[in-house]
Formats: sequence, C-alpha cells, structure tokens
Amino acid sequence: LEGTLYLQPVAALIFPFATVGIGIANSQLRYNDFALPGITPETSLSVQHTTNRCAGSLGIGFSTPLSTHFDALARYVYTQSGAEHSSLNQQLIRPIALTLNNHAFYFGLSFRN
Repeated sequence: LEGTLYLQPVAALIFPFATVGIGIANSQLRYNDFALPGITPETSLSVQHTTNRCAGSLGIGFSTPLSTHFDALARYVYTQSGAEHSSLNQQLIRPIALTLNNHAFYFGLSFRN
C-alpha cells in the first residue's frame, strides 16, 4: 500500500513528490560456513530462516509530463524491513544478525488516464 503526495512545481514542468508505503516483507536468511581444511574441529554451520513481517518505505522524486498520458519520473526509495537473525544456541556461537534496509533509484515512464 503506497501513497503519493505531489508538491508545488519547482519549475513550469517539474513536479516533486513524496511517497510513503507499508507492506509485508518475506525475509529469507541463508548462511553456510565451513571451517578451513586441517583446522580442528572441522565443523560446518548451515542456517536457513524465513519470516514475514511488516515493512515500510519512504521516497522522494520528481516527474515531468511528456504528453497527455505519459510522464517521465525519477525517484529514490528507502525501505526498512526490520532485522533478521539466526536462531542458533547463543551459548555455543553468537547469532548472525542482519538489518534489512534497501536503497533504490528508479527512472522510468508513468501512464496516467
């Protein structure tokens, strides 16, 4: 679910906008680790963990009309999906922890009716 707020034009045909979104993210953590040969003990660690969680995004950009039905646009979007961690026994090894952030730049065409 995303909402867009168009701001006052900064020039005759350049329209800045801001977006806010909320959704569901499916996070998959896969990790394989093996000891180097000859190092005692020769162990391996394989973790696979999947969760669904709420995610949010914020974005800014601008658009400019090309014709009555098409706009060219450019925007930056930041998405935050929480943190993911392995569920290993903390007494044996520290769990793997990752913060799930995404930075994206989009350039393209938009159709309007």
